[in-house]
Amino acid sequence: MKKTRVAVLGSTGSIGVNTLDVVRRHYRHFEVVLLSAFNNVAVLESQIREFRPRRVALLKEHVHALKAKIAGKVKFFDVKTDLAALVAESDVDIVVLAMPGAVALGPFLSAVRAGKTVAPANKEALVMAGDIIMKAARKNKASVIPVDSEQSAIFQSLQGHRRK
Repeated sequence: MKKTRVAVLGSTGSIGVNTLDVVRRHYRHFEVVLLSAFNNVAVLESQIREFRPRRVALLKEHVHALKAKIAGKVKFFDVKTDLAALVAESDVDIVVLAMPGAVALGPFLSAVRAGKTVAPANKEALVMAGDIIMKAARKNKASVIPVDSEQSAIFQSLQGHRRK
């Protein structure tokens, strides 16, 4: 069975940590290919050691220190500039957007334009650009499956029902 390849943006926050807990419990079904964090280097280092992603994005100023501690085939990227390109890579199946605020908008749009399944835990991106995101998702046959509690409740209640 082919594993679902997961990118977790905001992996060191509570939603990212819980996402990785699900991956840990269902390791036969999931493979982590990308992790990103802003600056929680200690937690990120632990996650890299456990999940062995191919790519990691974090603040540029932390890359050198983390590279020195992590051996292997991990490639490091700048979380501020590289996420949009990273989520569009062909080896990413699902993108969990556990990043806070407007910074999630670029990676969100990039992922839907690349036809990915996106699991946003971020209200702001959909509030700011929901119409644009959903049009791009329809056009590119991407799926948006909210994991934030309120959005997920609405999403689940609409399954199998007319939107009106």
